[in-house]
Amino acid sequence: KRKRDDGDHNDEEAAPDDVITINAGGKIIQALRGTLCLVEGSTLAHMFTERWQNSHARDEQGRIFLDHDSEMMESIVEYLRVKKIQDPQRKLKPPSFSDIERQDRFLCLLQYFGLKEYFYPWTPLPENFQPVPASSSSVTTSRDQGKHRFHYSDEEVGPGF
Repeated sequence: KRKRDDGDHNDEEAAPDDVITINAGGKIIQALRGTLCLVEGSTLAHMFTERWQNSHARDEQGRIFLDHDSEMMESIVEYLRVKKIQDPQRKLKPPSFSDIERQDRFLCLLQYFGLKEYFYPWTPLPENFQPVPASSSSVTTSRDQGKHRFHYSDEEVGPGF
């Protein structure tokens, strides 16, 4: 027998379909443990594993308290919810904030939780990539031994990749 709400301290078995109640900066967010642990190896996933579930700060009602911006936490949880059901062939646009400072703080929070690369995966340049030349200069690319090289006028200006 296991509890469905993580609000009480207990040593019962943790399961992906456990409902976790979080107080994020004063806003109550509920999500399945499986949603919060979707990105294996991330700090966020480790926070909600059975081993660490009872080590969090708690609010007066015993809910896990995360001292982070509630809107950003909601954006993270909602993105993970959609990723669970998303067609893998479709790309999901990560949350963004119009204020550049908030966006920077969001990226910092993603980094803290070990989610930055999951939300913003690195994508290699396509084989036919051609940079847009600067207004009055000439930029070209070439491939040498499988690496792209950038050339400005007749001088190479960047390391190959």
